Amino acid sequence: MEILVSNPIVVKVSLIKTVFCILYGTLLLKAQTTIFPTEPLNYPSSEAKSNDVMQTSEGKLIGTIVSVPGGDKLAVFMGVPYAKPPLGKLRFKPPMPMEPWGGERPATKLAPSCYQLDPLTQNISGNEDCLYLNVYAPRANTKEKLPVMVFIHGGYFLMGSGNNYPAYHLSARYNVIVVTVNYRLGILGFMRFSNLSLACANCGILDQIAALSWVRDNIPNIGGDPDKVTVFGQGSGGTCVKLLLTIPRARGLFDTAIAQGGSLASLEEVRNQRKFDSVEFVAREGQCPNIEDRNALLDCLRMMPAQKLLTISGTFFSIDNQDFLHHPFQPYIEEVTGKKAEGKHFEDIMHKIPFNSDTVLITGINSEEGLLPYFPPLLPKNSYNISEEGQIQVSHNSFENRIVPHVLDSQSYASNDDSMRKAAAFAYTPWSDPHNHTRIAESAIQITGDQLFTVPYLKDLKYLAKTHKKLYSYIFNYHSKTEDPPEMVKIPWFKNASSHGSELSYIFGFPTTGRSFLESTPHKAILNEMPGFDKKYNYALPDIGMSEFMMETWSNIAKRKRPHLKSTEWNRIRPNDMEHLVISDMGGTGPILSHNKGFKAMQSFFWDNFYPDLEKHIKEGELFATKNAYKESPKCATYRRATWGIVGMLSVIAAGIGLLALLRNLAKKRRKKFSSTPRQPNI
Repeated sequence: MEILVSNPIVVKVSLIKTVFCILYGTLLLKAQTTIFPTEPLNYPSSEAKSNDVMQTSEGKLIGTIVSVPGGDKLAVFMGVPYAKPPLGKLRFKPPMPMEPWGGERPATKLAPSCYQLDPLTQNISGNEDCLYLNVYAPRANTKEKLPVMVFIHGGYFLMGSGNNYPAYHLSARYNVIVVTVNYRLGILGFMRFSNLSLACANCGILDQIAALSWVRDNIPNIGGDPDKVTVFGQGSGGTCVKLLLTIPRARGLFDTAIAQGGSLASLEEVRNQRKFDSVEFVAREGQCPNIEDRNALLDCLRMMPAQKLLTISGTFFSIDNQDFLHHPFQPYIEEVTGKKAEGKHFEDIMHKIPFNSDTVLITGINSEEGLLPYFPPLLPKNSYNISEEGQIQVSHNSFENRIVPHVLDSQSYASNDDSMRKAAAFAYTPWSDPHNHTRIAESAIQITGDQLFTVPYLKDLKYLAKTHKKLYSYIFNYHSKTEDPPEMVKIPWFKNASSHGSELSYIFGFPTTGRSFLESTPHKAILNEMPGFDKKYNYALPDIGMSEFMMETWSNIAKRKRPHLKSTEWNRIRPNDMEHLVISDMGGTGPILSHNKGFKAMQSFFWDNFYPDLEKHIKEGELFATKNAYKESPKCATYRRATWGIVGMLSVIAAGIGLLALLRNLAKKRRKKFSSTPRQPNI
């Protein structure tokens, strides 16, 4: 047998090449997985390496493996169906369980958002087939089951999507499984039907319960702990979180809740006792032939094109109507809980709601909630100007006579009453500089935020403190240090305040994520539509530090089932001790935290106590509101007659006393005159 022997020189050269290639490849791999540098937008690509498989009750899902800088690899499953598409006869029906699909189903692309109409532009987007969720699961080699965080997005019950909140860094760097959920919105999710046996009035809430049920049944297959689930939401999503605490069928699906803003006190049903039956209006506008027959009417609405339904619904909450935050397509407590939410006061209504007080509840609000993405268009037309520098300008006359009445009208106060309008304007006018149009614009933001968010939030908190033993509150007061941050209203006075929803970018790690990272993930398809990623933002280092703090704090809540901070105590809320944790800024060693026991106390008392009393007295005629509006009540007439009777009696007594005094003086004078006259001698 002949043996071929290679040239020793060739073998040596080949060996050197092989060793060099191995070393070079190792260096490249290390560069791709190194902890991110101080410049967040220089991240290496996420680069999907391979696929992962998740077994569910309905079949196998094929997901994507994503490498996250500074964290573990993730198994990401996008567009996971948790219920049947609510189409045709399933429209306006509670979510139905998915049927097994058999084999393997790709879960590598984002599913459509739910149908929605933008109140500002009246543009329609999304799809009716939208009951999907996204799962981000760390793939670290550990036997310990991971806590789960389920996110409910906000958007006034009209807009939004779980797709807009990529949780790659929150999940990978802090070792939690994150699930984001789409649910039905607006007219398709919250139209109120008088006959609940035919359709659901809170389909969107029922969708969320179905998603939580899916998590309970399937999350163990990807390493999650079904007994350690935290549900968290922002804005109307925070309201949904609180509502889930009132629903018996949702108990056992989660053990910790975080409500970032949002309040039960702000719901139309609670605030105004208004239960507008929108079905008949929509049916008439949609030219349904038989409105009296509820079955026929429902069939008509189910056959109507979804875009036509949304166009009709736009009548309720268009910017032109100035009422899009007070539309009828909101959750109804009565239908959610099965308890009638009726009463004269918020406390009367809440007493009838079966609140789950055993669940840990962390709730919070931002320092200036009136800084909305839709502000200033939220204000009445022609009530403000925009300067060349982009600053909002409002005159005092416009503030008192246009903006304040608009705010009062939206809250069902007597906005046309002169006394009430002037009282509210007086309370919010910056009297140190009452003619500064920029400062008055700030007042417009404050009164809007207080009425829509802050005062209802504090009202919720005061009630919950009486019944909830595991209640905590925070105030987020951090403002981005990045030049030209996303969705910023340019008003100098608010440079140290936090706008509505701004905490979300830090909780989901936007400053540490970067647009370049997402360009190689499934989110690339919607990148230009996502708030915070519509362009390249060079976040400042304090913003990155705040994001790391918020991600760590929120994930620790999920892990420990309670708040945990390294530098200070986060005390629970008690009935007589309303202490909020204030997250305000970044210092040299970390976040600057403090405590506040009087947040917006004056504004809360003004709207909850003084203002209702003022309105009551005016309605009862006990105060002169205006010459035209004044009408004497029977009670006041009785008081008036009694008062005049007493005055008359006192007048008679005074006159009698005066007459007696006069007679006495006359008698004295006569006696004096008589005594001074010389007597004649007797002859």
